[in-house]
Amino acid sequence: MLTAGDWNLRYKRQAGWTQGMRTYLFSRFNLPVNSRILEVGCGTGAVLADLSTPVRKKLFGLDIRLDNLELAVQHSPKVPFTCADALALPYPDGFFELTFCHFFLLWVQDPSRALGEMKRVTRQGGIVAALA
Repeated sequence: MLTAGDWNLRYKRQAGWTQGMRTYLFSRFNLPVNSRILEVGCGTGAVLADLSTPVRKKLFGLDIRLDNLELAVQHSPKVPFTCADALALPYPDGFFELTFCHFFLLWVQDPSRALGEMKRVTRQGGIVAALA
């Protein structure tokens, strides 16, 4: 069984594979300063740590595994993390300007439902992005 540290190495490698694409896409999103951004299935926070510079957005992370989130807090101590299921996101409707996931839909039991929840918590006219 893989430990959170093992997963962290995997998440960092995957984040490296998509860094150029993320940089390009996030620059095209033209999000206002102080936009709220949620990563669903954030794991150990590899992608959020990459996004935290420059700090012009309000980042949030969610994962179902507490051991992953304990590492995520170490990587991004200013980001609020929530331990919860992506199939029932604990946020109000329309709360985020951008909700995204990174290599997450491969692992979730019901990808359509997870995407529906991501859409629900994203404001009208906001962005839902599934990255891989």
